[in-house]
Amino acid sequence: MDVQDFVNTAYKFFKPIGLASTGGQKYRPTYGNLAGGVISAADSGNFPRDFIKAVGRQRFWERVLVEQKDMLTV
Repeated sequence: MDVQDFVNTAYKFFKPIGLASTGGQKYRPTYGNLAGGVISAADSGNFPRDFIKAVGRQRFWERVLVEQKDMLTV
């Protein structure tokens, strides 16, 4: 499993995803901002706190899935 498969699987199972500053540049939502629970270091004032909070929540049921396609592209 490569990184893109890992991220897309986490997305499809409604799990939180943390993007470090370099990861935010490499990955972007395919269908616009449908990604509740995707925490980006570039957009977060306190990335560690926000990501820990997202992990504590466990699932982001409001996230939209579109035909089970890849949600993040390289």
